[in-house]
Amino acid sequence: MKKFLLLFLLFLPGCETPQHYKVNNIVRVFMHDPGKYSLMVREDGQLKSLPFHGHSNYFYVYEDVPSGEPMWADVDKTSNGVKTITLHVHDEKDIQGGGWDHGKFGSGQTQVFK
Repeated sequence: MKKFLLLFLLFLPGCETPQHYKVNNIVRVFMHDPGKYSLMVREDGQLKSLPFHGHSNYFYVYEDVPSGEPMWADVDKTSNGVKTITLHVHDEKDIQGGGWDHGKFGSGQTQVFK
């Protein structure tokens, strides 16, 4: 019985429930590399940066926010850390180039095609 309880307690942290949350009031979206984004959000009169830089992130972008309305995102995180981010923007021009740094392989800023 003690062995079963010990094994159960060891595996319990890996049994998280999936998380879903919404990010409101997005004012800018930066693409650093494909799959690596940062969202600039207005909260309580201040600007806050939320990075999503993991290799296990999936991004979907929808141009469905009416002019004058704030942009937003849905974020789903599974128990193994994979995140699906669904961005809702006005149009593709809302996605800006962001800086990147690959260490000894160089650094720079992503350029947006127009």
